[in-house]
Amino acid sequence: MTKKEWWSKHSNYMLCSKYVDKFDEWWDPEMYPWDRGAWPLAEYCSAHFDKWWDPDRIDWSTMSRMLVKYCSEHFDKWWDPNRFNWNFCSRYLAESYYDRFDKWWDPKKFNWDNSWALAEHCQEHFNKWWDAEKFNWEEHSWALAEYCADYFDKWWSSKKFKLKYCWSLAQYCSEYFDKWWNPDLFDWEFSNLLAIHCSEHFDKWWDPERYNWKGHSVLNKFCSSKFTEAQIKRLLFHSDERARIAAKQMLEARAQSSSLGN
Repeated sequence: MTKKEWWSKHSNYMLCSKYVDKFDEWWDPEMYPWDRGAWPLAEYCSAHFDKWWDPDRIDWSTMSRMLVKYCSEHFDKWWDPNRFNWNFCSRYLAESYYDRFDKWWDPKKFNWDNSWALAEHCQEHFNKWWDAEKFNWEEHSWALAEYCADYFDKWWSSKKFKLKYCWSLAQYCSEYFDKWWNPDLFDWEFSNLLAIHCSEHFDKWWDPERYNWKGHSVLNKFCSSKFTEAQIKRLLFHSDERARIAAKQMLEARAQSSSLGN
């Protein structure tokens, strides 16, 4: 078939997705309907990138994502920081090209609403991208705790960190407990995470009146050895039945352990 015949019988999507092995037979930049989008070329014809690539014909607003996803091996050829859709695709650079960080990073162009992607995928470049004034603390404080705990002393700020994400501190930053712990600001709804991840600091955070007794089984599992006999006995008179149950279970476990020891 002639190129004209190929195009008269098939859509650009069909040609790219089904006939990529015949690329040289049907490809013609003048026949390609660029106004319909060049994404099929990126997705199915990256092996022929040098033949179809034309930075002036593609729609960068929609193609930026496709180039990142399907044309990584041609990054140095298509990358153009002035045309790239930073607003919607910043996160994809962080997710997919963390190993080329120095080639694309630009703090002025990066969409900081995607701060979490930097924390999750570009930890090794933390010192290059970190900016406490630009980071999206409101939505992504948790990402710092989860993925950048090794840099805790550099990013931690009790004034900026959003305490609705205090659970992430308990779960991922127990090593720095003394620096972030504040019983009056902590959301005790997540106190079970204190029991699981911060048991070594039990004496500092334990408060039977604030503890969320929905997690009483977790408390028994991870912290029962931390309780003194006096503390356990006081729980027997706690107003929350679950606290009383936990106390009885701890006493029974200790009694059983003692009998086995004898």
